[in-house]
Amino acid sequence: MRKVLILLAFCPLFVTAQDWSLVWSDEFDGTELDITNWTYDLGTGAQFGLNGWGNNELQYYTSNETNVFVEDGMLHIRALEQSLGGMNYTSGRIKSLNKQYWTYGKMEARMKLPTGQGLWPAFWMLPEGQFWPGEIDIMEIVGNEPSILHGTTHQGTVGDVLSIGGSYDAGASLADDFHTYAIVWYPDNIEWYFDDILYFSLERSQVPPQYEWLFAQDYYFLLNVAVGGNWPGAPDATTSFPQEMQVDYVRVYEYAPETNPVTFTLDLSEENVNAGDVPYLNGSFNSWCGTCSPMVNQGNGIWTTTINLPPGIHEYKYVINGWDGTVEGFTSGAPCTITTYDGINTYVNRFVNHGFEPTSIPPVCFNSCTFCPSNNNEGCTDINASNYDANATSDNGSCLYATTFRVDMSQMGLSPSDQVHLNGTFNSWCGVCNQLSDPDEDNIYEITLDLPVGNHEYKFTTNGWSGAIEYFPVGTSCTATTYGNDEVFTNRITQQMGAPLILDVVCFNSCAACVATEITVTFQVDAFDIDASTMDVEIASPFFTGLVPMTQQGWGIWATDVTLNGGETMQYRFVGDGVNESPSGSCVVGGMRELALPLTDLTIPVSCFASCDPCSGCNDPFGANFNPYATHDPNLCVGELLYGCTYADADNYNALATVDDGSCLFDTATCVEDINGDQVVNAADLLAFLAGFGQICN
Repeated sequence: MRKVLILLAFCPLFVTAQDWSLVWSDEFDGTELDITNWTYDLGTGAQFGLNGWGNNELQYYTSNETNVFVEDGMLHIRALEQSLGGMNYTSGRIKSLNKQYWTYGKMEARMKLPTGQGLWPAFWMLPEGQFWPGEIDIMEIVGNEPSILHGTTHQGTVGDVLSIGGSYDAGASLADDFHTYAIVWYPDNIEWYFDDILYFSLERSQVPPQYEWLFAQDYYFLLNVAVGGNWPGAPDATTSFPQEMQVDYVRVYEYAPETNPVTFTLDLSEENVNAGDVPYLNGSFNSWCGTCSPMVNQGNGIWTTTINLPPGIHEYKYVINGWDGTVEGFTSGAPCTITTYDGINTYVNRFVNHGFEPTSIPPVCFNSCTFCPSNNNEGCTDINASNYDANATSDNGSCLYATTFRVDMSQMGLSPSDQVHLNGTFNSWCGVCNQLSDPDEDNIYEITLDLPVGNHEYKFTTNGWSGAIEYFPVGTSCTATTYGNDEVFTNRITQQMGAPLILDVVCFNSCAACVATEITVTFQVDAFDIDASTMDVEIASPFFTGLVPMTQQGWGIWATDVTLNGGETMQYRFVGDGVNESPSGSCVVGGMRELALPLTDLTIPVSCFASCDPCSGCNDPFGANFNPYATHDPNLCVGELLYGCTYADADNYNALATVDDGSCLFDTATCVEDINGDQVVNAADLLAFLAGFGQICN
């Protein structure tokens, strides 16, 4: 067997994927393995002529619950130092063969892995309908290198296998915590991810043509923990048992190949084109039909056509007047071509690797991978770019792409006059060049700039450099640190990869979204003049909406405490006896009171119902209608404050008293309320009254 191993190391990139729809999962929430999803591989592989499963592995796979079990919402595959079937170790290997299998999509599992010399856990896939080779290793580690993850494909034939893969160093043992391991599998392309970090990708165009691309068919899952084997070697004295792989879930997301336009552009300025000659586009997408896809003359020798195609690699070539006319011919290895074999014939064609956005192929000369000299107009040729030039025939690297920056300022307590600015390498850190706006008035400020491909450092500030400035310690996750002129600069960083980009909303001075700070807000209102029997406050904020009952405090004052998120801007109004106030004054926006909340507890000063200001009233302590919360107006005082007995049936009733002081006296002989005659009016009198209630008296 000749085996070619190409191990490629890539710098990890953080990427955003298309929207995915979950189509199948096993969350392992039961108490036993779901046999509608999984079955077991058993033994040593000898039954298939593969002693040690073809890798000189040292374990005996079982279906025993000591090796494979579901518990606490997890699948556990446990390797034991245990003699069975001539082997010194037992373990588990399950597969979804004939039960669950897919072509294309996003496949992922969240797992915590075993570690130790000789351990070999794996999450991988094999073809449903044929024998090996044809293998996608989503995750493999060898236990003596527990921080290094491997993703690989194996293709070709049994005697001639090509293995291509990549590795990623997580920086810490993968046995320490759960992580997500995934592939995103498109036609002609597979990407490997670790916790949403893309660390390796493989395109069909990278595979030498003598090796068949085996990844356009159904594959099923396998999960196992091997012990020993050609790669990890045997366990030694440092290896402890038991060791287990814990699987939180396995999930599959749908591949939905929506088509997007691809514009093909051909330059015939170097060809002898006669009147009536028509170039045609032929490819795998139109079954190489000859004259199905005519191109349109744009003048100056340029011809175009646009076809909607699904994502993937599409082979094509140009012909003039169909297959009976002039046909392009390329030598295998030409830079714009891909070579394929069908077992008898060799085909060398152009190809385009189309993604999930419209694609525009720059004009090339007929039968060439380059531009025609006579039509080499430089400009931006990427249709996705903001400055796309439809007349450009060669790209000069000038393409700019819309990049949207967003920051949450809800915890900064901005005043209406404050401005938020974006400063970065792209505007020479100018201070006030790029002001952000808050279009939804939700404290999320944003701006969209056209930026070139590459890394860009930036940070948010308020009022240029004269207000709040973000500061990050060296090593903060979303930043890059640079040194110069005896200074250290740690700034946010983003990578523009050649497509419109909308960055996640982040909290000012943080790499993450804002976490709300709860505060207690005390609402108060003076309803002295309206004499309401009920009072509520109606609140409208990003996180709370509704009516809250208020409690009467005396002197016509109502109050209540409400828990809200500090830093937000809220609106509110008071509702007396079910009637909404219509407040007026500087505190009102759009018919409601408005207030920017701080990050600490707040007591809102007392204002008058339907006003931003205190009520006008009698603030004279000796006035009969004294209101301590009112703004004093002597014209509103209606008399002198006089304490005394205000109960008309009392012996010492004072008709001039305005405030009862509790001094009332009653002659017990004339106390008609003393029904039982014990000279005390109490509950016994009430009971006596109720006992005679309803009787007819003469």
